[in-house]
Amino acid sequence: GMTNLSKRQIGELSGGQQQRVFIAQALAQKADLILMDEPLNGLDAPSQEAIFDLLDELKRRQVTVMIATHDLHTASERFDRVMLLNRKLVGFGLPSEIIAPERLVEAYGGHMQVIETPAGQKMLIEECCHDGAEPKELKVA
Repeated sequence: GMTNLSKRQIGELSGGQQQRVFIAQALAQKADLILMDEPLNGLDAPSQEAIFDLLDELKRRQVTVMIATHDLHTASERFDRVMLLNRKLVGFGLPSEIIAPERLVEAYGGHMQVIETPAGQKMLIEECCHDGAEPKELKVA
């Protein structure tokens, strides 16, 4: 539990401990909706797993959790529904439908293209390169 952290100031806790305390507070308050902004940023793998365990508990309690993240891989692997935004709603639904190359190109604009690697993996890349820079890659599937 969190009782071992109860005597410490929030600023003394690690990022993962802080996130767990915030989620525990939401559980104690019996919130119906929790909004989280990049809750996994800067956390090591064990801390991320602890957060996912708490998110699973919230799901069992039928609490709605909305998480802002730029981690498309985690969103596609871990969440039931995703919302893709870029100044407007691009899509909302199942990750397999929304975190798809066509939707990502739509979200990121015409400056992106989808390529397929020899291994069959799809990647989203920035169209090249007026300044001679290398294209940026984003693994999508």
